[in-house]
Amino acid sequence: MQIYRTALNETEQKAYDIIKPRLDGLGTILVLKEENGRIRLDIVSADPKQTNAVLEDVCGEAAKATSCAFDVTVSESHVGLK
Repeated sequence: MQIYRTALNETEQKAYDIIKPRLDGLGTILVLKEENGRIRLDIVSADPKQTNAVLEDVCGEAAKATSCAFDVTVSESHVGLK
């Protein structure tokens, strides 16, 4: 499943524009949905620890820009791992 920026509302687009570039190569956004002042962000990653470290900083930045709180879930992907 891929997130298309054009399908997002204005608040979601702000968050996407901040988060997506920092996740490049680390994880894939599966869900980015704003509702009632909160943004749900679900990510799949081969390295959840590293992805979580990046998300701590970037979600704080996105929270300030969007005035929303974030609910983040990072799941481990085993695709391509041996």
